[in-house]
Amino acid sequence: MPNLLFAAVHYLLLAGGGEEPLARFYADVTPRVSDPESAYPLFREFCLRHSDAIRGLVNNRLVQTNEVSRCSALLPAFAIALRRQGKRSIGLVEIGASAGLNLLWDRYHYDYGAGLTFGPSDSSVRLHCRLKGRNIPRLPDTMPAVSARVGIDLNPIDVFDDDSILWLKALIWPEHESRRRTFAAAVALARRRRLDVVRGDACDGLAGILRTIPGDAFPCVFHTMVMNQLSPDSQQRLDDVLTSEAKHRDLAVASIVWTPKEQTPRVLLTQFHNGGPDRAVLARCSPHGEWLEWLSSA
Repeated sequence: MPNLLFAAVHYLLLAGGGEEPLARFYADVTPRVSDPESAYPLFREFCLRHSDAIRGLVNNRLVQTNEVSRCSALLPAFAIALRRQGKRSIGLVEIGASAGLNLLWDRYHYDYGAGLTFGPSDSSVRLHCRLKGRNIPRLPDTMPAVSARVGIDLNPIDVFDDDSILWLKALIWPEHESRRRTFAAAVALARRRRLDVVRGDACDGLAGILRTIPGDAFPCVFHTMVMNQLSPDSQQRLDDVLTSEAKHRDLAVASIVWTPKEQTPRVLLTQFHNGGPDRAVLARCSPHGEWLEWLSSA
C-alpha cells in the first residue's frame, strides 16, 4: 500500500526529530513548511539512503490507522440497533481494532453542527462532523451503557508503547493537524484505562469473543475500513461466523466500508434478528469522519 511507504518515511522523520533535509516538507516536524512541489528529489534521496530501515518497516508494520472521528458515523448506527432491541446495554466487539481507541466511542463528545451535539460535555476528545444533505440522523436519547469492550487485531497496538504510538502518528498525514490533536487526546484518554484488544484473526477468534458478551447486553460488532484489507474468501468466512453466531442470539454489525466501486465510504448496518440478516446502507461519509450524509429514514 502507498500509505505504508509514506508512513515508513514519516515515522523515520518523526523519530529523527527534524534533522533530515526532507523534514522541512512535513508540517508536524518543522514549524515552517517548504513548497511540496520541490519535495520529490529529497524524498527519493531519503528513501535510497534509508532503504534498509524502510524495507524493515514495510515488511513488519501494518496500516492500522486508528481514526476516532469515524465514530461520528458509527454512533447513529449503534442507536438504530439498540432501539430495535430495546436494550440499554451494549457489548462492543471491534474487528481490526488497532489500539482500540474506537472502543471508547461513548466517552467522546460529538458535534454535528446546527446545535446537534451528543456525549459527555466535559470530554477531552471533541469530534466535529459536518452533516450533508437533508436527512438528520437520530441519536440516542441517552448514552447507552457499555458492558463489554473487546477488540481483535492481527497486531494489537499497546497505547502505553511510545514507539507503537509513534507509528500510528506516522499514519496520519503530516498536514492534518486536527487529526493529530484528536488522536493525541484519544490516546491520553485510553491510557487512563486498560483496553482489551486481543491478538488474532477475526475469522478464527470472533465467535469465542462474542460468547463472552454478557447475556443482558446486546452484542454489536463493528469495523472501519477493514473489509478492503481482507480477501473475498476471508470476507465470506467472517460472514459465515456472524451468521452462525446469530442463530444463538441477536446481534448487529456496524461498519464503514469503502470499495473500489464507490466514490466515498458507506456506513452499513446488518442486524441479525432470529437468525436472519437485515442489511441496510445508512449513509455516506468521508474517509476520516469529517462529514456524514445520512441516507436512511431510520
